[in-house]
Amino acid sequence: MTIWTIIKRFEYKQFWELFVLSIKYLIYVYPTLKVTAKSFQIAKREFPKAHGKKGKANAFRHAFWNAYICYECTKWNKNRQRIITWAELITAKHEELSPNEPLDTAMDLHNNKVGRTIFHERNFENVDEIIESVKKELGNAKKVNNVSEIEKYIDTLIYIREE
Repeated sequence: MTIWTIIKRFEYKQFWELFVLSIKYLIYVYPTLKVTAKSFQIAKREFPKAHGKKGKANAFRHAFWNAYICYECTKWNKNRQRIITWAELITAKHEELSPNEPLDTAMDLHNNKVGRTIFHERNFENVDEIIESVKKELGNAKKVNNVSEIEKYIDTLIYIREE
């Protein structure tokens, strides 16, 4: 699905909100679009049979996507806190514009945050280091059955289903 196909589905208000957000953080739009496509490819490579499901591979994809957005944006600007804020806003907007079941959305938002935390706590030299760091965190990932369980695992990746 192309970006244009997705944009055509937006309501006016959604388009306007995304436009304003993109203008405010314009310098990060290109690297984010670039990374979004690449992170999906990398997730498929790392988890060829499971990345789209609700398991650990999905947790990897979301955390990696956020850490990778932050990493790539540092090539354009060194303000790490502004970059983390951008990643939070744009990935939350993605979840809002791609509605899901409440538990799925909560899981995605949580794993997005863990990815930004991974970026915040480390200085990566390359993308492979991010991949390895997020995969290492998967070893501690916790299965959840409902939204209220998520708050128990602040800095831990979570998933819904065994793969």
